[in-house]
Amino acid sequence: MCVWCRAASADCSRHLDAGNFSSPGFPDSLPVSPLFCEWIVDSPAGHQVQLQFHVVDLPQLAGHGRQVSYLSFGDFNLLGQRVEYRRVYGRRTPLPTFTSSRQSAWVTLVSTGDPTGQHQGLLIQVTYLPYGQRDILYVSC
Repeated sequence: MCVWCRAASADCSRHLDAGNFSSPGFPDSLPVSPLFCEWIVDSPAGHQVQLQFHVVDLPQLAGHGRQVSYLSFGDFNLLGQRVEYRRVYGRRTPLPTFTSSRQSAWVTLVSTGDPTGQHQGLLIQVTYLPYGQRDILYVSC
């Protein structure tokens, strides 16, 4: 599995090899400072990526009712362009399981920070499914 993240925060810029990945600070709280994380998950040939969202706990509103943090995710079309499946604000657990239409998926986390320290962030499980299979197949790395 190839999972990577890039961000202004050093805690978010690392290569991950496990079947689970999380936002910086998880399970305690999101960082106080702004955060942009982007993960790309590539499955082996002949497989799709399945994402299970175990924890989605993000700050909901800033001043004037603005949304400050969100999770978005999706996959790629035949031209390699991103296709957003869903964008989520606030605390939303559980989310429906997402299965990519092709070999790769992406997850983006945007946050202006959590000054209250009351929001855990994200915990996501990644599994690979042979094309056409909807049951979970755990693949060791």
